[in-house]
Amino acid sequence: MALNCDQDNEYEEYEECNNKNANDYFDLNDNIIDKMDNDCYMIKITGKDLLHNVKNWCFNRATDESKIQELYDIMKNKKDDDITPRWIFTVIYDETTDSFDKLYMIDGQHRREAIRRLCVENIGLNTKYYCMVYNINNCESDNQKKAIDLFKKINNNKPLNIPDIPDMYICDIINIIIDDTTLNSKKSIKVNKINFKANNPYIHKKELFNLLNENVEDIKKISTIKFIENLKIIRNKLCFMEYEKLFVETDDNKRRYNTAKNIDFWLNLKTSRYPPKVWIQYILKPEELV
Repeated sequence: MALNCDQDNEYEEYEECNNKNANDYFDLNDNIIDKMDNDCYMIKITGKDLLHNVKNWCFNRATDESKIQELYDIMKNKKDDDITPRWIFTVIYDETTDSFDKLYMIDGQHRREAIRRLCVENIGLNTKYYCMVYNINNCESDNQKKAIDLFKKINNNKPLNIPDIPDMYICDIINIIIDDTTLNSKKSIKVNKINFKANNPYIHKKELFNLLNENVEDIKKISTIKFIENLKIIRNKLCFMEYEKLFVETDDNKRRYNTAKNIDFWLNLKTSRYPPKVWIQYILKPEELV
């Protein structure tokens, strides 16, 4: 089913998934092969079940297409007598999520995408993979710091750029924006866990996180309160800007502009003269946006 990111369809998708026969669900307990303690254990899972039941964590770093292709080529061209390292994924189990998907991959998304390509070609559907699972409830909200600390420890010996590392300061700001009745009055910031995307002018929480995380050095120059104040100034400037100044005249742009008016959300006008990558440049001095 293709996902349309309006609220009604998100609800329908949720309802359809939850009306499935319980026997169709992946049973985590049946796949545990070793238990370190009540909150840490290893499971063994097929490539097919990995793709169906383990979703990417909202704060994962962006994937690199060349890395995915490299991993895909290694696995596709692997000979029976080749010795290659076993892939072990790091996964969080979040019992509190309102979705039937409660497993989140915090390390291994490139390998996961390589496995997807193999499975599309009917290669390795039943190949077994190992996942180290950690129980962390509310891993994308109240306990996101605990999840981020785990991510940092796992990647301690890997070369990471600043945008690769989820920043708690940015995570906190995202939650404030989502709860703000001016910036997100009609729930235009989507939080679905199906594909982490939303149709313009809506925006997904992950898209917003990536935008802010990439600009964290500038954002940290001001307080959280000042950031929200500046963001509201930018939002108001875009809201009350003439259509002709915002957009090049096209039927699609008219439709997006009308949608933005209806949902009162102005921070993801991707085809305008002020898409997110542009307005974020004014976050320290919003008065300069004219």
